[in-house]
Amino acid sequence: MRDTILPTVVKAGERGRAQSFRVWSAASSSGEEPYSIAIQLHDFFSRQPGWDWKIDATDISTRILEKARAAIYPEDRLKEVPSEWMRPCFQKGTGEWEGHYRVRTAVREKVEFHHLNLLQPTYPFNQLFNVIWCRNVMIYFDRETQEQLVNKLAERLVPGGWLLIGHSESLTGLKHPLKAIKPAIYQKPA
Repeated sequence: MRDTILPTVVKAGERGRAQSFRVWSAASSSGEEPYSIAIQLHDFFSRQPGWDWKIDATDISTRILEKARAAIYPEDRLKEVPSEWMRPCFQKGTGEWEGHYRVRTAVREKVEFHHLNLLQPTYPFNQLFNVIWCRNVMIYFDRETQEQLVNKLAERLVPGGWLLIGHSESLTGLKHPLKAIKPAIYQKPA
């Protein structure tokens, strides 16, 4: 996302297209994925004035969504976070929260969580997305359901938008409008 997608989107914005960037984390679970994306976007767009960005994060479990909204994680879950992002993006817990970190408000407010079943007939979003992350979800569905889901997700992408799936998943053999870019990365034709 950082090396290819974001520079491509910024270049398109410089050519007069909208300067907004929308991401959908389609199976957000307890929030690690959408907050990791948000931290990258916070860092990237802080150097790109005039850009608006937002992440919609969805999951079928209301219980796990409450945990995601709290945005509090044990220290061992943050081992992979680069040190230069820790202070600007996380608050260190004290007292009963010693050994935990909370995602800072500036990052947290860019992520909106919604309860959603990916198999429901329609999605409640008005806007299209530049990137949809739907990783490690389709492995639970049969091929027919996977094809239906991929096509529904493709409808929610802007022309030229990207669908990112899990490395254990494949769209091979499914009918869909997306072009394979790399393993687990697909793009909607512009």
